[in-house]
Formats: sequence, C-alpha cells, structure tokens
Amino acid sequence: MMFIHEETGYDLCSDPAYDYLDYEELLTEEYKDLGYNPRNVKAVGKEIELD
Repeated sequence: MMFIHEETGYDLCSDPAYDYLDYEELLTEEYKDLGYNPRNVKAVGKEIELD
C-alpha cells in the first residue's frame, strides 16, 4: 500500500511529524470526543442472510 499522494508527492510514512505520535493518547481523546468506546458496544440489529 502506497501512502504517497499522487499530485503533491507527500509521503505520509516518511513524515517526521508522526514519528513520536502517542496512539494511545489519540485513541483516548477520540473515545472522549465520542462519549464511548465503539469497540465495547454491542451490535444492534440483525444480520441479513445473503443468497
């Protein structure tokens, strides 16, 4: 998978701004913004059988 933007040539994987990104802190912030952890929510509804 390539993370280089075709038009600008920006390479996400080699951007030093993301070298020390605290992913756990980012997830905690996202869950706080949502008000819940989507991984801990039971599914609602039913599955549809495909023929």
